[in-house]
This record gives sequence, structure tokens and C-alpha cells, in this order.
Amino acid sequence: MNPNHLIPHLSTDKDPQDFQARFSKWITIDLLIDEIEMKDLLSSISPTHLISPQNACPKTPFLMNEKKLIETYSSYILELKSQNLPSFDSFKKFFYLMIAASLEGLFIRNVGRDKKALTINSPLIEVKPISLIVSSIDRSIRTSAVNPEGILWGLSLSFPQIMQDPKTLESIQINFQKHPTGVLFKKIRTWVRQNTRATPFIIDSKKVNHPVRLGKNCFEWINNHPQLIKHYIHVEL
Repeated sequence: MNPNHLIPHLSTDKDPQDFQARFSKWITIDLLIDEIEMKDLLSSISPTHLISPQNACPKTPFLMNEKKLIETYSSYILELKSQNLPSFDSFKKFFYLMIAASLEGLFIRNVGRDKKALTINSPLIEVKPISLIVSSIDRSIRTSAVNPEGILWGLSLSFPQIMQDPKTLESIQINFQKHPTGVLFKKIRTWVRQNTRATPFIIDSKKVNHPVRLGKNCFEWINNHPQLIKHYIHVEL
């Protein structure tokens, strides 16, 4: 099948607002895993659709090439292992994506001359790059969007529990047991429990177990992370 036609175009005589659902009560997993673990994670939930709201692969509109994602992620990890800082521009288009079991409820719409965007009417797994921010006051750690002052920490994966129907405005509880993408998210959570750990940071000689997850393979090199070194933080091995 021609990938250019996998996501249908929204008819111009329909209001996009009639199709754009709203989502809330997101469950989020923050994790840093290595390139081998990323391949294994994607394999564990295959087959899936990787959706690119930023249209990172224009030859397949709004669909992400898994090979390109793994290639970009591998480069990102290699830089951290080598005590180098990946540039935001090198990964930003590829790390903002969504994962879905099917393309049902997804539409491409025109938003201006020669410009298109997605309308989403089905819950998807949202993926974003994240940083850890270290407080200068109490040295506590919190997650945030990628920040120049933060510590790059892989990805955040989120899935909503509530969907509001765009026409009726009815709020619907998403059934993780039945919704195909909800089932995918359950598989991701299982994989994360089995292959990652809460991160045991050592901050000012004190051990702090933080809920952000770290892949088991990463313990071999994580203390080479250039931003951990900069903040005088390390991970207990």
C-alpha cells in the first residue's frame, strides 16, 4: 500500500473541530534507555504505527520511519556515552511523535496554503524528549521539557485515561483492556518494569531514588553523561 494514502484527508466541507477530541488524566513514564533497549521495546509492541506530528519524514506524510527513529536515537545515546551533548536540532523532529495500534480516527487537514496538520480523534501514546532539572536551592530533581539547563534524559511516554467526544462533549473512560492502543501502553509499562529501574542518584553524598526510569544497560555508562558530571551528580552502580 502506498504510505502516502494511509492517513485519510479530512474533507474540506467538514469542520476540524468536529473531529478533534480532547484528552486528559495522562499516565506518564519517563525513561532513559540505550539503543539496544529501544529496539527491543519497539519490537515488543510491534506492529505499530509511529506518527510524526512534525512530519519528520515527508515521503510518508505524518508517519515516522522506525529505522530512522532508531538511527537518530542510537546517535543520541552514542553522544551521551562519549561524554558529548547531542544538539537539540539533531533529534527534535524525531523525538516528538505518537504511537498507535491503528490509524483509525486520524486525519490530515489543510491549515493554510501548502500546509497540513493532523486532526486526532482517537487516544494515542504521546512521546516527547525530556530533561531533568536540578534545583539550585535544595538540589531536588524534577522532569521537564528539554531545557538548556537540564540533563537530557531520553523520552516521556504518556497515555490518557479520559477522552472527550468532540461532538457530544461526553467524557469517556478509556478501557486499557479493550482499546488497541491502550493495550500497547500496557505492554510498554510491562516492558519498563522488566527492563528498567528507578534511578538511584547520588546527590551531595546522599542517595536519592528517583522515579525516572533508567535502562539496565545504561548503568554501564551513565556516569559518563556530560550533564551529570556538570551538576556533580552520579548514579549508584
